[in-house]
Amino acid sequence: MWKCHYPEEPFDLTLLCVRIRMNIIKILLLSAAGCLLFGGIYCVKNILLGPADTFTAQTSYWLSYETPPDTDNNFYFPDTSLWNSRIHSAEFLDKVSASIEGTINQDTLAGFISAEVFLQADYRMLVITATTADEKLSLTLSDAMKAAFPAYAAVTEDISSIVLMSADQSASKVFHDVRPVRAFLLGFLLSFFFILVIYLAREIGSDKLWLPSTLSSRYRIKVLEPLGTTGFGEDFRHLFGGFEKVHLLCADADLNPSNVFSCLYSEPCFAPLQGKWEFFFTEDAGEALKMNYRDISGEGTLLIVRSGVSNSNQIKAVMETLEVQECPLTAALLWDCDSALLRRYYGLRQV
Repeated sequence: MWKCHYPEEPFDLTLLCVRIRMNIIKILLLSAAGCLLFGGIYCVKNILLGPADTFTAQTSYWLSYETPPDTDNNFYFPDTSLWNSRIHSAEFLDKVSASIEGTINQDTLAGFISAEVFLQADYRMLVITATTADEKLSLTLSDAMKAAFPAYAAVTEDISSIVLMSADQSASKVFHDVRPVRAFLLGFLLSFFFILVIYLAREIGSDKLWLPSTLSSRYRIKVLEPLGTTGFGEDFRHLFGGFEKVHLLCADADLNPSNVFSCLYSEPCFAPLQGKWEFFFTEDAGEALKMNYRDISGEGTLLIVRSGVSNSNQIKAVMETLEVQECPLTAALLWDCDSALLRRYYGLRQV
């Protein structure tokens, strides 16, 4: 029983590279579209719909600590999380509220202030920051904390002394880390990668025929050189020279037999041979399967297969019917071959 040798077909890396090269413009355009989409979403989220402008005012202190009696470690210092809990305590917020005459409730006030200990520089360096959407309010809160902090430190048992290192005289605008160039570049690279992976998976899993050699190895049949090449006429005379009639079978329903006939007779190799061969056609693949191939067993049989389309099922149906009816297939012809692909694949200047 006839079978397709598609699973045994070797992987053609050269053909894959040629196909990628010929479609690189499409891949790059799709990657550019992904770049614009990804970068556009990033810009809309972080620029157009980004956070509102905020202003900060900072006060820096140099602190000396005393190790609490219940601590075994001699190297003692409060970290950032402990200082944030301290400045968000009711005791400290009461002192700050008193400086601003209670115009802001403590829950809101706690959201405006933060503390940070610079461990990489010196663990005794403490920076208290006020961040709000109003420049004047940020500076007011910073001044209030500067006034409240010495009194708070005086009643804190693990602080022996404090030194005011610096205090902002004006609030600074916060510039958010928005990097649209990197977003667009990342969008392009990610789009290119995923599109290339999808394209490779599609090409590897595709059953489309692009080369006569692929048609020959997959279906174990003789295949003529593509129409329009110098080898086509020689192959045709060699394989069909002993027949007076040639029956053309079209494996694709959308392939017009009359168009095939006119193209064949337009070839220079047929000019001196007009009338030697008589061509017969089947209207489409469905009609081809209904006819009795034993009636043409003494004639040459040429199967026309369209290039670059998924037609493996149609080819398989014709091949199985020919085998069941014991009608030999003389050769096949790959129709509408991509001449540019053939030139690049075989490294020829002209095909």
